[in-house]
Amino acid sequence: MTGFFIDHLWLVPVLPLFGALVIMVLGRRLGEPKAGWLASFMTIGSFLITVAALLGGSIGLVAGGILVDSGWSYGTVMLSLVAGPVIASLIVWFRYPETAHLDLDEISHDL
Repeated sequence: MTGFFIDHLWLVPVLPLFGALVIMVLGRRLGEPKAGWLASFMTIGSFLITVAALLGGSIGLVAGGILVDSGWSYGTVMLSLVAGPVIASLIVWFRYPETAHLDLDEISHDL
């Protein structure tokens, strides 16, 4: 099982490309600050996915190597590496549902 960011690496070139296409089609209608923000956020999103994938893969390899070298079996190491993201996902799923079951009107009052 690969991580979320590894599974979504295809977004790295797609996000800036999509932003550029939207700006080419709707550039004048978006206006100057909104077009700039869109381009910036698409590029930043692409960058963050890349960094997260590289860091997650590197940390997993180093941690797995340390645990195997200290005498753990490969099965135990792989189970331990899978448990971290599963636990983090469950914490986010159950602990932080601040927008669950809310309409968009309730979330953004200023729109």
